[in-house]
Amino acid sequence: MSRREAYLYGLEAEWLAAMLLRCKGYRILARRFSAAGGEIDLIAERFGTMVFVEVKARSSIEAARLTITADKCRRISRAARVFV
Repeated sequence: MSRREAYLYGLEAEWLAAMLLRCKGYRILARRFSAAGGEIDLIAERFGTMVFVEVKARSSIEAARLTITADKCRRISRAARVFV
């Protein structure tokens, strides 16, 4: 898969994740928020609870889980603190 195809595939996965969250009653606050050296794919809120979502389009949940490293969690956390 080329870089462009992977990018477009990722955008589609983010769109689908946003639609799923909306169907579950979440309000999308931001997409592709970037700050403090980190990026958050989706930021959503429901009933006063804010969620920070990392979207991974993989063949299984385990394959997606393996891509979330401790460093990635730290970058997401830094960006989340800036957003809040």
